[in-house]
Amino acid sequence: MAMRGVCYFTGRGGTRETGLGAYLAERYGLFGGLNLSHEWLSQPHEDQLAILSAQLSKAEAAGVPVIANSYGAYLTLLALFDRPPLNTSVLLLSPVLGKTFLRGTYIRPPGGRRFAAAITSPAPKPAWLGLVMGAEDPGYVAETWDKLVAALRPDHHALLPGQGHSLEKGTVAGLVEAFMERMGEP
Repeated sequence: MAMRGVCYFTGRGGTRETGLGAYLAERYGLFGGLNLSHEWLSQPHEDQLAILSAQLSKAEAAGVPVIANSYGAYLTLLALFDRPPLNTSVLLLSPVLGKTFLRGTYIRPPGGRRFAAAITSPAPKPAWLGLVMGAEDPGYVAETWDKLVAALRPDHHALLPGQGHSLEKGTVAGLVEAFMERMGEP
């Protein structure tokens, strides 16, 4: 089977040319996705969601899996909440969980009210969904995580003990490999 690629959304300030993006490109090829550069993030929040949602639709039409990291995972969640269930597989790594305190600073990302409201009842779930977060992630809030898991009913979810927001490379590689094997990509 020919490699179809991965639709990958980086974290805030990330690039698909380095780190996880480079690994995915080399191993599986990239099919769409977004670099959440500072320039890209300067767009209005609703425009960001529309662009990301369009990328999700392209991935779905091509039968390509989606992987999103950190703030990209947060935006992916917001987009998923506002659309019919996505007919492809999605792996979200270290998702931002809405409002939180980080290093003594209150952080409230755009769309926080929408996020908080969406996790209070069942939400549209992709064909397959994985949620993974480090138990030591400063953005981890047990109550919010539990509500997200209850609302989305992911096929796989894990809190990784001893891991923070930046998951260890070997752990991420193992998660991605298992996810892609599930999609039929070795």
